[in-house]
Amino acid sequence: MRLFLAAALTLAPLCAAAAEITSGGDPYMGCIATLSGLIEKDDGLALDEVLAEIDQQRGGEGDLFGPPITGESTLNGDRLCLDSPGGNFNAAIGMGDTLRLWHVGTAVPRGARCESACAVLFLSGVRLGGDGLLRHPNRLLHAGGILGVHAPQLTVQDRQYSPDHVASAYALAVETIAELAIRKTDWKISDPLLYRLLRTPPEEMARIETVFEAALWGIDVVGTAYPDRPTPLAAAHACTKAFALAVLSDPDFSGFPPLDAISLFGTTLARDTNDGVETIRLKLFEEGDYSATCALRMALSPPQPGNPPAPAAPWAEVSFDGGPFVPITPALMFDSRAKLQDLVTPRDGEIQRADVLDTTHPRNDLTYDASCGFWQDGALLGRLPCKARFRRLVNELMQIRIRFDIRFEDGRTSTILQPDQTSLEVTINGVPGTRVDRADAPEKGDATCFRQTGGDAFFCIAQQ
Repeated sequence: MRLFLAAALTLAPLCAAAAEITSGGDPYMGCIATLSGLIEKDDGLALDEVLAEIDQQRGGEGDLFGPPITGESTLNGDRLCLDSPGGNFNAAIGMGDTLRLWHVGTAVPRGARCESACAVLFLSGVRLGGDGLLRHPNRLLHAGGILGVHAPQLTVQDRQYSPDHVASAYALAVETIAELAIRKTDWKISDPLLYRLLRTPPEEMARIETVFEAALWGIDVVGTAYPDRPTPLAAAHACTKAFALAVLSDPDFSGFPPLDAISLFGTTLARDTNDGVETIRLKLFEEGDYSATCALRMALSPPQPGNPPAPAAPWAEVSFDGGPFVPITPALMFDSRAKLQDLVTPRDGEIQRADVLDTTHPRNDLTYDASCGFWQDGALLGRLPCKARFRRLVNELMQIRIRFDIRFEDGRTSTILQPDQTSLEVTINGVPGTRVDRADAPEKGDATCFRQTGGDAFFCIAQQ
């Protein structure tokens, strides 16, 4: 991504191959044409020619200037597949305007990469709604594909430049970025995405790697496993992401701190099943003037394999804070920290089911050095160095459980403590016990002690 004083803004290595635009593309991604290679300034005309030819083959009346003003594009809802390292920034924006004129979406298929200027073109993907008026984002990223952005760089040749030359180059860079900024609302570019694009240094690349990043960037991810059943945990994952977007964009939640990938909200209010669809309603948050509710509506029958993938059919939908139900992709129902690569299905067009709980990370996961003491009848039997791993786990009903895993230095002996979240009860390697107050513990200081039920044996952990 380099800007030369006498050249246009580019966002890719200049040694990459020139772009090739052809009709046809990945059927799973719903593509009618494919762009591959480096985007150059004259590629916009080639894109016009390919789209006009496809439209005419379908009986449309479009030409190099787009579909007829009084007619509807025959390409509405179709997509352009992208596999490019980037290229000319201005050309990418112009090609994006062309796609929106034809109401054509964008897609990054399995095994493809779309970075720098290509990512700008990707963001232009659109479809015209059923009312014929509203335009909606139509951009799909395969979980096995790569999408990345970074900021432009002002690169100059090794010689002296006049202040006018430098000012001209700077103005060009600002004007080019402004061209993207003024399209932010129309293209529905999220604030987090635009921020990452402008803040990522040119020598680096910000790529979508997790479910949370895709959600905040406003990108639909396909080619992933489907949840095997509707659960409050799946609903909480999807609804927390909707909540995170509301915090960023809804003035009613402007005072709430931004959520991160660790955030997970949801207390079940109701569950009901009707006509093969289960609806799970959650209370996400309530404190003072802030409150939020959400509902997940998911079909109980397995999704049907085929092309193109969701969200073409509303197999699962979410309603945030009493708003209308909107279709979501299956990826949103998995843990925000889940890697997209870990959710990829072996083959496109086939349905693979996965347990949401299996992909859900602990809410907290801390390992520290400790000293473990064993007491009997008030006497210390022994003390060993140990490592304690503390985790807060969540089950599919959104119930939190705490677990301590204790491993001693010999690596052969382990003790598992599972405290109850709402009482002092605990199990020690499956044996019932009770957490004791510090005043009643045989070991003083900052140690945490547990007593075996029905006996006078204690197990104490002191962090080093």
